[in-house]
Amino acid sequence: MSSSTADVAASTVAESTTLMFRYMPRKFVVKDMLKQLEWHVSRTHIDFVYVPWQRDAANNKGYAFVNFVDAQSAQAAFTSMQGTVWHSDPRMREIRIVPAAVQGLVANLQRYIDSEPDSVHRPVVFSHGQAIPLRVAVQRFCPDSMALQNFAAGDDWGNAATYTSAGSDSEMNSAP
Repeated sequence: MSSSTADVAASTVAESTTLMFRYMPRKFVVKDMLKQLEWHVSRTHIDFVYVPWQRDAANNKGYAFVNFVDAQSAQAAFTSMQGTVWHSDPRMREIRIVPAAVQGLVANLQRYIDSEPDSVHRPVVFSHGQAIPLRVAVQRFCPDSMALQNFAAGDDWGNAATYTSAGSDSEMNSAP
């Protein structure tokens, strides 16, 4: 990336809270993304992580969305991670970060629940560094939304206990 391109990317990131991480290894799940992030920023600075997966394939789409609690945290992650190599990637691809089209926790939650939600690979939402169930996040941050009607009545929307530690043995949005 040229110096001028990097300067433009950095200036647009300065106003963003949601970043898109590109060229991600295709087998990465949320747990892997969190490990990558935690080498650079504290989990307390993150409130939303989503790794979209191909509908009928056993791999992600090659990118992730991360919302940070403020623009300063997003800028710190960008500065620390842009152009570095994905850990555990045999192809040694560089991380490329751009501002996401959808900005903010509420907007990202709304976008996810308004789509056809993936029942396996869901976003993980954090509050003060602790994972919370998706249902709780939607009720807390999108209380006036029709979102609750978009999910099956008996769906628990994920168990936050499985997301409490990126290094734990429990699987966080594991591949099917």
